[in-house]
Formats: sequence, C-alpha cells, structure tokens
Amino acid sequence: MTVDVYIGFCGNASKEDAYELTHLADFIKKECDVFVQIEREKPGSGVKNGGLAVGIAITNLMVTSIGTIFATLAYWNSKKTKYSISVTRDNVTESIGNLDFKQYQQEIAMLPQDHRIQINIKI
Repeated sequence: MTVDVYIGFCGNASKEDAYELTHLADFIKKECDVFVQIEREKPGSGVKNGGLAVGIAITNLMVTSIGTIFATLAYWNSKKTKYSISVTRDNVTESIGNLDFKQYQQEIAMLPQDHRIQINIKI
C-alpha cells in the first residue's frame, strides 16, 4: 500500500515562504530518500524562470516511510517557528506536534486502499 502526500501553504505565500518550501523539499528528499516534486505557480508573462514554489508532492510513498516524513516535518517546524504544520486525513485535521507518528502509520496501514494525506503549512 502507498500514500500520496501533498504539502502546501494555507493562505498567501511570499517569495520568502516559497524559498523556505523549496528548502523543505530538498530537506525531505535528503532525509527521507524519496522523490519530491515541487509544484510552482505559473510565472507571469515575460518571466524566464518558473513561478514561486507553492506545494510539494510525494507520490507512491510506502506507508512505512510516513513516520519519517512526519518526523522530518516536525524537526523542520521546530527550526521554522513562523509556521505551523497540520495534517489532514479523512476530513480530520491535527497539528503535527500532537500526532503519535507510529500510531498514525499503523492506522494508515490498516486502510483498504491507497490514501492521500494533506499537510498544510500555516503562515
């Protein structure tokens, strides 16, 4: 069984926030050894580079890796106190600081099908 994880901002993100999100993607890739896709907003006309980073997508993540992702996010959040991180599954949202990562991973593993988890970063 696999899980799709999407990490994005709630509200309007600044250039600094987009920069931090790009660094978070690199940190997750390094610490969790997963393929990370950065989603960007469409650039304005006449702009050469891609737009600002607005999200991180991790697809086909093995359930056994979800605890590592959460621990990595919790560590990043402890260093970036400007943000608060919450996790949404089945319309239930919890702060990442309140999650029991092992229990959460076990609950996901018991689900009958692949699953999507939404992780929101509040500015």
